[in-house]
Amino acid sequence: MKIGVIGTGVIASAMVTGFCDWECEHEFILSPRNAEKSAALAAKYPNCTVAKDNQDVLDNCEAVILAVVPQKAEEILSQLTFRKELKVISLIPVLGLEKIGQIIGETEILVDVLPLPFIRQRIGPVVINPPCKEIEDLIRPLGTLIAVEDKTEMAAMRTITALMSPFYELCYAVTEWGIENSLSEPASKAYTTSFFGALATMASQTEEGKLKELAEEMTPGGLNWQATNYLKDNEAFRHWQIALDAIMERVTGVKKQK
Repeated sequence: MKIGVIGTGVIASAMVTGFCDWECEHEFILSPRNAEKSAALAAKYPNCTVAKDNQDVLDNCEAVILAVVPQKAEEILSQLTFRKELKVISLIPVLGLEKIGQIIGETEILVDVLPLPFIRQRIGPVVINPPCKEIEDLIRPLGTLIAVEDKTEMAAMRTITALMSPFYELCYAVTEWGIENSLSEPASKAYTTSFFGALATMASQTEEGKLKELAEEMTPGGLNWQATNYLKDNEAFRHWQIALDAIMERVTGVKKQK
């Protein structure tokens, strides 16, 4: 399939890399808007070419990935002509499929897809709304596919993505604490990231409805008990939920009822 990419930023570049670093039968026609990233992808992968402009991308592809920043999305998309037979994959947050459909007009397929930077390594979740077998089959190799029917489910998952940087900040803070307490930087980083990775694996393998029980598997008066109760007493976990509430309001444009 010939796949166009409009907006070759971090996520779109990661998506193309996720396809092309493994066996890939698709061709990619890249927007020149981010010239450096587009040129780098074209230089690295023989199945990638750079178009002369965004309309040239649309005129020569069967499917197109829309990955422009939301602040400029309406301005950029409204200047383009989309063919009815195009399959459109939107990575644009906040704008919403209904609004995008109004801007670009009728197309054969229009879906919202939520990939994350580690898609380049073909790991992590890849969410699609609404379910669409053709696009699901296309993106399935890139990670753990999750198809959702409701746009509110998509909004909740998109909101959770805002915890990437806070998680990395937590990893950094714990690593720095380890350095301050006699560990070398490589040892502290290796232990911290391996530790959190193992915890996430254990949590993912927990039976449905059992995650809280896993969190409560600790010895009364022990180290985990002390840390958990300190964080609870200071509402540390609640602050993560408060941050998510604020992000959800931004994603949906709807203020949460108290």
